[in-house]
Amino acid sequence: MEKFSVVGQPGINRVDAPEKATGQARFTCDIILPRMLVGRVLRSPHPHARILRLETTRARALPGVKAVITAADAPHNMVGRWQDDEVLAATKVHFVGDHVAAVAAVDEDTAEEAMALIEVEYEPLLAVMDAAAAMLPDAPRVHDDRSNIADRFSYSRGDVDDAFARADLVFQETIFAPGQNHAAIEPFYCLASFEASGRGQVWAGVKDIFGVRRVVADCLMIPENDVRVFQSHVGGCFGGKGTVARASTCAVAALLSRATGLPVKLINTRDEEILAGRQRLPMHFEMKFGVKADGKVIAKETRLIANTGACVGNGKEIYATAARRHESIYRFKNIRTEAFLVYTHTLPGSPFRGYGNPQGTFAVEMMMDIAAEKLGLDPVEIRLKNATRQGDVTAHGWEIKSCGLTQCIETAAKNSAWHERRANSPNGAGLGIGCMIHASGRRVSPDYSGSRAMVKIERDGRVTVFSGEGELGQGSHTVFAMMAAEELGIPIEDVKVAQPDTDISPIALGLFSDRGTILGGNAVRLAAQDARRQLLRVAAEMLEAKVEDLLLEVGRIFVQGYSDKSLTVAQVAGHALARRDAEPIILGKATYEPPSVFPDPKTLYGNLSSSYSFAAQVAEVEVDRETGLVKTLKVSAAHDLGKAINPMGAHGQMEGAIVQGIGYSLYERMAEDGDVAKTSLLDYRIPTSLDVPTIESAFIETIDPYGPYGAKGVGEPGLVAMAPAVANAIYNTVGVRITELPITPDKLLAAMERS
Repeated sequence: MEKFSVVGQPGINRVDAPEKATGQARFTCDIILPRMLVGRVLRSPHPHARILRLETTRARALPGVKAVITAADAPHNMVGRWQDDEVLAATKVHFVGDHVAAVAAVDEDTAEEAMALIEVEYEPLLAVMDAAAAMLPDAPRVHDDRSNIADRFSYSRGDVDDAFARADLVFQETIFAPGQNHAAIEPFYCLASFEASGRGQVWAGVKDIFGVRRVVADCLMIPENDVRVFQSHVGGCFGGKGTVARASTCAVAALLSRATGLPVKLINTRDEEILAGRQRLPMHFEMKFGVKADGKVIAKETRLIANTGACVGNGKEIYATAARRHESIYRFKNIRTEAFLVYTHTLPGSPFRGYGNPQGTFAVEMMMDIAAEKLGLDPVEIRLKNATRQGDVTAHGWEIKSCGLTQCIETAAKNSAWHERRANSPNGAGLGIGCMIHASGRRVSPDYSGSRAMVKIERDGRVTVFSGEGELGQGSHTVFAMMAAEELGIPIEDVKVAQPDTDISPIALGLFSDRGTILGGNAVRLAAQDARRQLLRVAAEMLEAKVEDLLLEVGRIFVQGYSDKSLTVAQVAGHALARRDAEPIILGKATYEPPSVFPDPKTLYGNLSSSYSFAAQVAEVEVDRETGLVKTLKVSAAHDLGKAINPMGAHGQMEGAIVQGIGYSLYERMAEDGDVAKTSLLDYRIPTSLDVPTIESAFIETIDPYGPYGAKGVGEPGLVAMAPAVANAIYNTVGVRITELPITPDKLLAAMERS
């Protein structure tokens, strides 16, 4: 295996740790501009209502109020690819928390007082909150100009009916995976500073600065290059700070700023984050399995109904992921699926760590355990029997170039003492397993789906990396710095990664679907190689040597075989930029486009991603039979991440995702009725430090041929595999199977009483 000086080395500290530890990191809430105003949004208390009257005169007259805006003040009020998401509600509201008006005032108290003075007369209308009910012909329309069925698809692979006829066991289950709030530690803030007409600036902790620029420019009907967006430091994202909703919130701040001619910081409270942020898409699965007596799954049929809420956003991609991705964990050949994406008068769905994969994986992994139980097989053995392997082409055309799934299963089983404990415990010893597959850098369109980067070598030999793929807290900037240091043979301390800025950074799609390391990282690696070539050409002239004879390491350039012939990187860079005929800058540039295809829109067949991560996790739980409380004691996780670029950071990503998955398994569920009384972290329970189990995480390094240095994604898999592991462990502890998340004490007690 190739050895590296920086990549894969233990104990590498995060490059942003010092500024975060010392308070120098600038989150949006820390940025203060002269004469800055505070912005607040008035939200709908109704899930569906017509706006009969909207009177802002009293609010405008309040001393300290500088602007009150409504939909009439937005030059272009409809945003999003599907044109179903208004910046401010014009004639109707579509969910509790929908934007109705916005205020800019000299301070937060004045802004709150002004909102109370805005008079809104609503005509409440019938609302539909359940996705299945919304599909009925007589259901209230969420949007007057379209059906409640926002999208649908179906596909069939192999001969499903014949396979079911040949199966020794056929069974089906109904499974529900609910919504989930992102609950990032930092609520969303954005700051806009626009002139009355013309160019402006936006600061926001978002994952897609170019998407924000596009939406703000569209709303204000100005050229994109008149909007400059800076990514502030981000206090947690998990997918929730990259939605059209966040971009339209930035547009509201921009409208307020343009109306006042002053900077406006728009603040979301925690209550607003839960009430009107966005959520994981709730999904209902009806799943049917056909299995041979030896445990081979030979047929699978699924009906999926996904609730996209009042707007589609990324819902079409998310529910397609939920329907298809889990079908490549195993060697399924005969599969048939019908899926529906449905509008309701609930909080719109959005990307969330796993991007639909946790919902689908929960369903299929429950089915795998049920099949094992009905056939008298070990859950580990049935998974090994069916597991995808390296070299496979899955039923959807996914080309598996690296795969350590069987090693993951075996390692997680070994580290949890699975076989020994189950042999000595009739009830399964409180252990459960979940497996998963996840795309690393999936293709998002038939066109460009890659990443771009620039690497600049300064006169003093220090290096700056420019990428539009920002740092969301997951450690991407540290990984980028490590890759640049590896390629340029310099200490990581000499590398700085610039905060994304639309005026400077290369255009990017943003971070999602575990694309940071494999796509963003590959672009940085290639850009660093380009900068290295430029540097070595100058060094060859200075050292009177051939480029191929030069060696770059520890910040120096050596002539191989001549220990007395060397120069520092700083000496070469300084000389390169001081010559009369010098290039103006030593700048490496690169675009990385993954070797994948966008699936055929009719058949949904095609190699979606260049690389795929795999994982297996075993959860150990204990259940209080009197109260129904479940405690997760230990998680044994084994992840095929290709190559761990930053092992310490990778462990952190695995562990954070696992804990978030425990929350999804046991505690977290959004109020589907839009209950405004359930909008605090007292009502919406997330795991605390007291809920964190012992976590034993192991890397399975399969060295992917397309990932930088063999790496694949690691940020999302831990959450994806967690819910089935916990649910299956609960079954093996108390003998009741709950197929609806979260598995709360009341559900568990009721099920135990029924059994």
